[in-house]
Amino acid sequence: MRPSRLLILWFAGLCALHVFMLAGHGRSHDTAMGALGMGEHPTAPAVPSLAPAMPGDQDAAGINMTVACLAVLAGLLLLPGRRTPPAAAAPAPATAAPNNADVTFTQNMIPHHQQAIEMAKLVNAHTKRPQLRTLAEDIASSQGQEITLMQGWLKSWGKPATPEGMDHGAMQMPGMMSELEMRQLGVINGEDFDLLFLEMMTAHHEGAIEMADTELRDGALPEVKRLAQQIIDAQQKEIDQFHQWNKEWKPVPIK
Repeated sequence: MRPSRLLILWFAGLCALHVFMLAGHGRSHDTAMGALGMGEHPTAPAVPSLAPAMPGDQDAAGINMTVACLAVLAGLLLLPGRRTPPAAAAPAPATAAPNNADVTFTQNMIPHHQQAIEMAKLVNAHTKRPQLRTLAEDIASSQGQEITLMQGWLKSWGKPATPEGMDHGAMQMPGMMSELEMRQLGVINGEDFDLLFLEMMTAHHEGAIEMADTELRDGALPEVKRLAQQIIDAQQKEIDQFHQWNKEWKPVPIK
C-alpha cells in the first residue's frame, strides 16, 4: 500500500531540515552558524543541533545521514500505489421457498395449537390439581410462542395464516376435538374434568406428533423441520406424564 502524501511530505521536510543544519555547521564546532555571503555581516542566531556535536566525525556523519534520508524518501516515492480491494462476495441467497408440506404443516399447526390453548384455559376454573395448573401454563406459553413464530413464517411466505373457509369444526386434522367435546369438557369439574382433560389432551398431542412426523418426512425448510422435531419431543414427554397421572388419579374399581 502506498504511503500517504502527508507522510512523504513530512519525511521530505525532515531531510531538508537536516541538510540545512549540516550546511550551517561550517568550519567551527563552537559557532552554530557562520556569516553567509561576502563581506562582514552580523551573524544569524544559532540554530540548535538535534544531536550533540561530534568533533572530527560530524561532517562525515551528517553526509551519511543526508544520503540515508534521500534514499528512504526515494523508496517511499517508488512504492506501488494503493491496490483496489477485491469486490465483496455476493451475499448468501435468502432462505429457500417452502414446499407444500411446509405450508400445510404451518397453517394447520396454528389452529391445532390454538385449540390446545383453549383447553388449557379451562384448567384453573375446573380443577384444583397444581400439576394440571402448571401444565396448562406451560402449554399456553410454549404453544403461544410457536404460534407467533409460525404466523411470522406464513407472512414472510405470502401465505394466509390458515386455509380459507376452515374452522375448528370443519378441520379434519389429527387430534382435533369437536365442538361438542370442547363443550363437554367445559361443564365438568374435579376428578371428572381431570381424567377427561388427560384423555383429550393425550389424543390432541398424538395428533400433533402425527402432523410433525409428516413434516419431517415431506417438508423442505430446515427451520420448519426443527420446529416439528421440537413439537414431537415436548409433546411425547407430556403424553408420558399424562399416562402416569392417569394411573395415579383414576379410581380403583370396586370388586
